[in-house]
Amino acid sequence: MLNFYKPDMEKLFLYFTFLFTCLIFSSCNNDHSRKGESEETGSNGIIGSGEINITESVVISGIVREASQKWITLLHKDLITGRKSYTVPIDEEGNFQFSLELPYSQDLYLYYTTLNYIYCSPGDSLQLYFNGRRYVDSLTFGGTNAKANVQLHTFFEGVEFNKLHYLSNRNLAQQKFLELSNRYEEECFDLISKINPGKGMAVWMDTYTRFLFLEMKYEYAKRNNINPVDNYFEFLSELDSLGLDMKSCTEAYGFIQQYYDYQLEKEGLYKSMQLAYNNDDYFTFAMENMAFVSENPTNLNKLALARILYPVIDYNYQVIDSLVTEYSDVVQNEYLSEVIKERIRYNRYEDAGYLPVFTLDSLSKFELVGEIFKEIKENNRNKVLYLDFWGTSCKYCIEEFPASVKLKKALGGKNIEFIYFCAPSETKKQQDIIHRYNLEGKHYMLSRDQLKTLNSHFGFTALPRYMIIDKKGKFIDTNAKKPSSDKILRELNELADE
Repeated sequence: MLNFYKPDMEKLFLYFTFLFTCLIFSSCNNDHSRKGESEETGSNGIIGSGEINITESVVISGIVREASQKWITLLHKDLITGRKSYTVPIDEEGNFQFSLELPYSQDLYLYYTTLNYIYCSPGDSLQLYFNGRRYVDSLTFGGTNAKANVQLHTFFEGVEFNKLHYLSNRNLAQQKFLELSNRYEEECFDLISKINPGKGMAVWMDTYTRFLFLEMKYEYAKRNNINPVDNYFEFLSELDSLGLDMKSCTEAYGFIQQYYDYQLEKEGLYKSMQLAYNNDDYFTFAMENMAFVSENPTNLNKLALARILYPVIDYNYQVIDSLVTEYSDVVQNEYLSEVIKERIRYNRYEDAGYLPVFTLDSLSKFELVGEIFKEIKENNRNKVLYLDFWGTSCKYCIEEFPASVKLKKALGGKNIEFIYFCAPSETKKQQDIIHRYNLEGKHYMLSRDQLKTLNSHFGFTALPRYMIIDKKGKFIDTNAKKPSSDKILRELNELADE
């Protein structure tokens, strides 16, 4: 079971919380399948998840006064698509900026010196201001959804986590434990009433509180060898009435899966499903899960089904593709259908037999980016092209630039051109980095819509991204090796010599 972190408690608790968070975000274990869930590391400027096209951009920027460190990290968990982390630099004036895509309103985790929740909706432009020496205590908000974040901050200031810590770590008698946990839960709901949040934030706070205490009760039952009976889940019918909006709260994620597994075990289905999965019998695995959810069509089960099938697509997308109509009929939700279909399309493109053949000619006809690739084609006939997609606040992009310069020098006067595409940013920042690293080649600044167009065709999930085009204008590698790779020099040399 995943244990989710709580913001701004005593320093020791936060320290261990962050260590645990790091382990979670570096893990590739899916809660149900246990075979893996891809983690994607993003950077400022990238369109967050390349698999979902029903999203809107979110910009989170801010100023850190008296910054005590040079980097700030945003941790993003999605119930279906997995986990992503974004790290951007804090410049000399204390400025930082994240850009990502969100398909729905949800919480994110901002890590500076400790973890802190923030709440964003698609299309938001949220600003944060704080003193680096007093991070959470000095945090203020501006821009869209500022009010909701102030209410969220007030909520966590009001929740007495020391009481919860007491409940989690004392060997209390069952009656005493239930009495105290119910009392503390009521205190949390009273606090929500006093804050009087808007609808979206009210759903989030309600979901967070219910799952927080449910997990505590479940953990108590396990610790004291009490079989988790249905009354531990008695609130689920009420919670299910919240609909799929409950996925906005990451506190729910671990328990949604845990409750789903509990139902399967209760019905005697869990072992057979796990056996089918372990034997790579994904058709049986998918069919049995869909049959169960069809018979038990709660919102929690629909979310769990999408969460389970999503990583299976990476192992055998053809199986899920053959069942996608039945799956859509079961979940009856546009987002849950589209997120699976997009992942199938992405894997189909990655499969060598289905990979679309992109050329400079074909990209010259694309909307928004056509003129760029038409210019590249006209100016680089009979040349090998090495494309570098980067962002001004992308740590890993910038770390490759010295290797890029070295690679270009090692290629000498060969007929190879380096072309750099910068994700949306300020022109000054782009030019400063180009001059700082003496990046020779052609440079383009992409608009947000241009980057999104390329993302939808090439399946970007993170920056940096590298591509190679041969002398005939054909994209022969849309996920090429980075400049620091010990193999890229030989590969480019061989193409140039053809």
